[in-house]
Amino acid sequence: MKQKLLELLNAKFLGKGTRKDTLERLASAYTVQVTTEEEASALVEKITQEQVTNFEKEYRSDVDSEISKATKTALEKAAKGKEEDEPELNTEGGEGNPNPTDIATIIANAVAKATNPLMEEITAIKSGKTSETRLSQINDILKDAKDETLKNTISKNFGRMSFESDDSFAEYLTEIQADVTTSNQTITNQGLSNHRPGAGGAGNGGKLSDAEYDAMV
Repeated sequence: MKQKLLELLNAKFLGKGTRKDTLERLASAYTVQVTTEEEASALVEKITQEQVTNFEKEYRSDVDSEISKATKTALEKAAKGKEEDEPELNTEGGEGNPNPTDIATIIANAVAKATNPLMEEITAIKSGKTSETRLSQINDILKDAKDETLKNTISKNFGRMSFESDDSFAEYLTEIQADVTTSNQTITNQGLSNHRPGAGGAGNGGKLSDAEYDAMV
């Protein structure tokens, strides 16, 4: 039921300033409240943009708080571990002087470890938004396609494709635009061919006259 809730929430709120991960968390929260698709639809229908925005603020606040705590804990552990490993300070000039470079490295590693999950989340969100934007551009082209088979094939293939850059995706858009244009023209020509005038013109069995056919072309 979570997947159904997520589909409904995406359809209503995604692309309107709400993050995808927020909607996923919201779907998880509401899963226990519904048991049928009808209940899910009724629930999402009642949810307002303001409620989603407030939920997102609280959710992001919790995430930021957890990251801060994880960073602080990692730094404290790193500092404590360093103190335990360091030999006692030798006032006579022997071992014991801490190496500032080692401490800086430990702190940097601790911060990186704590922030890696966040960076991975940000990367995933950016990737998801890029895919959504590109799919929207493809759908803008496909909405004019008359051939349903061609439309379904292009939509299905998009999920299996990857693009090295925005330029390569732009080239792909140009290609499918040309495919749709060619397909539409072929269908139009076939339709005109089926209405080609016969002997006697439009007055004979409802067929078009030569003049009417030329005007259509």
